[in-house]
Amino acid sequence: MSAKGSAKGSTKRSAKGDKARKAETEQLQKEEDERRIQEEEEARDQERREDELNEVRHLLEENQTAVKGWLADTRKKAKWDRYMLCDGRPDPCEVREVNTYISLWRDDPEVGALPVLKQCSLAIQDLVHHKHLLIAEEVLNHASSKSNIETGNMETVVRDDHVTMCLWANLNKNQRFKGVHFAEAGMGFELPEQLALSEVALCILHTRYDHLSPLARLTALGERQRPGGPEDLLDGGLQAFPYPEESSETQPDSSSSPGDRELLGLSLTVPDSVLLLEAPQVALWDPTDKRWSWEGVSDVTYEADEAKLSFRMDPVRAFTLTQETYAHLPLQDWTLTPLGQDSALFSVNTALVSLSVTVQGARCMLQVEKTKPGTLAHLQGRWLSCGALRRAMASAGLNLFVDGHTDRYVSSSCGKDPLSEHTVYEQMALLASTVAFSWSRWNAKCGACEHQGPAPVPRGRWSLYLLGAQRSQKLQMTEWSQAFSAEMGPDAEFHATFVHTLRDDTSPGGVAKIAHFRFVDAVQTLLCGTRPLNYSN
Repeated sequence: MSAKGSAKGSTKRSAKGDKARKAETEQLQKEEDERRIQEEEEARDQERREDELNEVRHLLEENQTAVKGWLADTRKKAKWDRYMLCDGRPDPCEVREVNTYISLWRDDPEVGALPVLKQCSLAIQDLVHHKHLLIAEEVLNHASSKSNIETGNMETVVRDDHVTMCLWANLNKNQRFKGVHFAEAGMGFELPEQLALSEVALCILHTRYDHLSPLARLTALGERQRPGGPEDLLDGGLQAFPYPEESSETQPDSSSSPGDRELLGLSLTVPDSVLLLEAPQVALWDPTDKRWSWEGVSDVTYEADEAKLSFRMDPVRAFTLTQETYAHLPLQDWTLTPLGQDSALFSVNTALVSLSVTVQGARCMLQVEKTKPGTLAHLQGRWLSCGALRRAMASAGLNLFVDGHTDRYVSSSCGKDPLSEHTVYEQMALLASTVAFSWSRWNAKCGACEHQGPAPVPRGRWSLYLLGAQRSQKLQMTEWSQAFSAEMGPDAEFHATFVHTLRDDTSPGGVAKIAHFRFVDAVQTLLCGTRPLNYSN
């Protein structure tokens, strides 16, 4: 090879090497620029994240401080109003006042039925039962004046807003007598032949509060033996008359078996203040174990159209109607729709019922769809605080609210992180006057859009948002996409809070709208109480 050819080859290799080094340098510079840009973006994102978190934290703390102040003022006013009533009733929060009231009331000779029933709603179990017996004695002492013309027996009903007492005394002892229906109370009984010939009186006591256990609404049934004739019915006082009577050791040859003897039959019409969507179960109170038991109840029939229940019991005891606490969970779908400033509509569909709760300021109003006229008339259409509404719904058998035991009985929850879920509810409440929220079939996401008024949100206006502990984002996919994709929507950005993610698609007027702290608290209480993101199919 010539010297000239060797020099040319060396020059080409050198140029190629320079080009490679230049490309490498450029690549390193590009990577360095990208790293620097990424660090700058991360720094800006971190700064924005802190700003967004601080802004939302400030909003929430302002609302919480205002709510605490309002509640303190409300309690102070309630205490003063109670003091100014001067009606002799104790403050239930003051133990000394309650004890003094109970001591004075125990010794009060008043036996008028209505005054005593009114006082019973304030007292405790044993004293309430004692007063109920005094009422029964007073009424039965005048049994002959209240006798039924057709049967010759005494029948009467005494009632107020909290208690209904049905009293019957066997004055005639007619073997053909079968039973009584107290029409005005919606209750009745079917009498075994043994009792039709016995000196007995029977009392059906229906209380609209539970004086035995945490369960609400119960009916106590008691039989009492009357020691004298109709004219001096209770000279000897009431004596308990257990039925069926237990076989004694002095009668070992008794051939009677539980299946042979007649049992007392009860019938009742479930009051309109209770919503039973399935046949209820009857439970008897066990005074020994201090608990409710389904044992001893037989021949149960329930006519759903007329809400009529009948059954027999052995032995005769206080009874209550029960149904599954979490029958309405999980929710099938839900929406939270703005109705205007500090007003929103929370609509829920369950497997058994459809209902809505209107939130206006700090108050809530329940509406249940497709119920018979008069059903829950004491509750529907009434403005209540969120706490009062929750208690009233549970008492009426319409429980949508969750507690510490819900996970044990509702298997199809979504397993959300409770802290992250609570954070989402706080931020939904802040924008509930402007933004509509909805259940999503993807469920790990939440649907939302700006909306006003009671009309349904147009299908095309909903957007899906993916919410995480560190950031939130709007998704490109829709509720009706064939498969899930975490790809962000066009022109969407990551944000540290759900509030700021929603603001990207909210009009200036919507962003500027500030909800009152009492409305925010009511919506947040409703959402945290029902946990629709976790307990929805």
